[in-house]
Amino acid sequence: MNYITAKVEAGEDPFIALGTREESEETELNDQLEELFGTVMTATDPTDSGRPLNLVFRLIPSQKRYPEYFQVISEPIDLKTIASKIVDGAYTNINQCEEDLNQMCKNAMTFNEPGCFFSLLQLFILFVYFAVKI
Repeated sequence: MNYITAKVEAGEDPFIALGTREESEETELNDQLEELFGTVMTATDPTDSGRPLNLVFRLIPSQKRYPEYFQVISEPIDLKTIASKIVDGAYTNINQCEEDLNQMCKNAMTFNEPGCFFSLLQLFILFVYFAVKI
């Protein structure tokens, strides 16, 4: 049972529960984004199923501990920022969220050496995201 059906069955006026077409489209987009983001957040290392892939991407590196990161990376972004944008309704389409995820992974590849652990993690995150999106 979906959210709107539950509201109508609980006695809410169907016209109010359904809202406008724009509200319906926004809710559908938000549901899709939350599902995709949830999949990224729950993905685990294929070689160690107990280890989440998202840990190193949850927050932007500390500017105090890694000042060189901010000299190299001009558009820092992390999973917390992406989650906030989803909750705030800042994305008007899935491609915008995808661009942020791509930027986050591009940052990891730019800052870290090719083939290092962080570069491999970003590839897994993108793989998980696109596997669910399709």
